[in-house]
Amino acid sequence: MSKLSMAVCLSLSIVSLGMAGFALLQSTQGDGPSRSDEVIENTSAEAAQEIRELAANLRGDAEELRLRIEKLESIAARSLKGGKKGKAVAGSGDPDLAADIAALAERLEILESDENIAELARSGFARARKQETEDALSLVLDASQPARERLRAWQSLRKGGGKKGQSGPPEALQSIIDLAQDTTLGPELREEAVKSLRGERSEEVKEPMLNILAEDDDPQVRRRSLEVLMWHGGDPAVLETITAISREDRHEGVQQHAEAILPKVQHFAREAEAGAARGGDSK
Repeated sequence: MSKLSMAVCLSLSIVSLGMAGFALLQSTQGDGPSRSDEVIENTSAEAAQEIRELAANLRGDAEELRLRIEKLESIAARSLKGGKKGKAVAGSGDPDLAADIAALAERLEILESDENIAELARSGFARARKQETEDALSLVLDASQPARERLRAWQSLRKGGGKKGQSGPPEALQSIIDLAQDTTLGPELREEAVKSLRGERSEEVKEPMLNILAEDDDPQVRRRSLEVLMWHGGDPAVLETITAISREDRHEGVQQHAEAILPKVQHFAREAEAGAARGGDSK
């Protein structure tokens, strides 16, 4: 029996002894105060002695355990730094500790060399990411769900990657375009939907954003549509529309925003012209 098990047994014995003493005290109350005092004194003395022994055992066990843990951690650290040298160190000293260190070193060696574990981690992450993407797409396409939740799922899809300037599957993109044009939604939600399309290079966004720019009554929604259209400055219709708005518009803020982004729109227009020229030269 280990010291710790013995200590537990002793503690239970003390409890039993105390209960027996209390029962004895109750049964001898009629015998006069001298006998009950004697019982209490003897019981207290025995209990005090056993408690002192128990405390000493527990302190000894705790100290031994602390030293063993510190030694184990020290040798394990040296084993990790020294590679296989750790096995040689583990062979000396406390036999139990040597066995612990040997087992630890063996386990580490297995973990480090087992490619299956690394592959499992990689495939597990890939499966989790795939499931997350499928769930997000399903939510985006579910018209019965709140628009804000669908927008959050769309943003998760965009973070998932894909081609540069392409947010995700065409059906998901169209679903968000529909939200952006849905005038039954409040202007804040429409603005958020349009904002979520910034940087989208797909051709599908151009006409809807031009429509929003022409028809939506909310200036913030229209401002956001300019930010989406900016990347499509290579389209003459986009360049012409933004240039016209930068000169005059029913919303002063929209006009100022168009004026501010016009240089970037013109930059993309020049890039498109240069690309077309290079294509013509190659023919």
